[in-house]
Amino acid sequence: MAGALARIKTGVKGLDEVLGGGLPAQSNVLLFGSPMCGKKPLLMELVFGGLKQGIPALYLLTDYSYRDWKKMMAISGQNIEEFEKKGLARVIDCYSKQFDLSLRDGEVVTYPEAPSAISSISLHISRAEKALLEQKCPFGYRVGFHSLSALFEATTPAAVSRFLQFTIGKFRNSNATVFYALEKGMHDEKVVTMAKHLMDGVFEFNDSGQISISGIIGAQHTPQNFRMSERGFEFISQTASGRVQQAAGASAKNESPLEKFVESHSNEPSEAPGIGQGEQLPQVQLPLKARIKKSKSK
Repeated sequence: MAGALARIKTGVKGLDEVLGGGLPAQSNVLLFGSPMCGKKPLLMELVFGGLKQGIPALYLLTDYSYRDWKKMMAISGQNIEEFEKKGLARVIDCYSKQFDLSLRDGEVVTYPEAPSAISSISLHISRAEKALLEQKCPFGYRVGFHSLSALFEATTPAAVSRFLQFTIGKFRNSNATVFYALEKGMHDEKVVTMAKHLMDGVFEFNDSGQISISGIIGAQHTPQNFRMSERGFEFISQTASGRVQQAAGASAKNESPLEKFVESHSNEPSEAPGIGQGEQLPQVQLPLKARIKKSKSK
């Protein structure tokens, strides 16, 4: 289990205290919750927090284009361009090539054919892993995987399970710490249980605007309050005087700039290069947020 390994600093305010001194190295952690609950900002901050410590990063995107992802990061005050120039940040964009077959792999960004192209995604991961390991960081590298739900939608649970078992093994062997997003309410219980079973820990966002942490040795297992603001994602100490409930209520009412951006774009296709105004798009899956809203309206 990852709990027997050395702990690493997350870079998220208040989280290391909740985890009992940091996150066990080489952990694979599932961020599980409903749309707009805060999974995306937390995943971004966990990976970017590593970059600020000199830990290389890989962003694996299945339901956003690279350009849209960078816009959302910039809104949160996270500029990865300097890290891209240093070779510390890589991106696997599994979304955009569905819309533009002319896209070609570059040094920073590579483009598998689609979220359903699991074998191709595995090859892209191997290439990115090789490049990031050349940085020789003693803390390995971090991965932000957004999201597993798009894989489950594009293929079968059995195929995703095989992919995850193989990929998680590769990540552990290469000293990677990985964060995966999974949407609550989109999958049946067997799929969710399988995903949780493969992980070292789960951060589950509940309907009360709190996060419950399970599977991580030394972590506080009582639901944790948090807030999102221009200053970033912050876990709020349970010992703080009467301000805890007030801050928790504020976080539920006040969306961060990133959450507002995602909400305002929830009914639009994710920006894809090469598509002109008014052109007909091929039959491909909608962005994850739009698919959830469409399914609920039926």
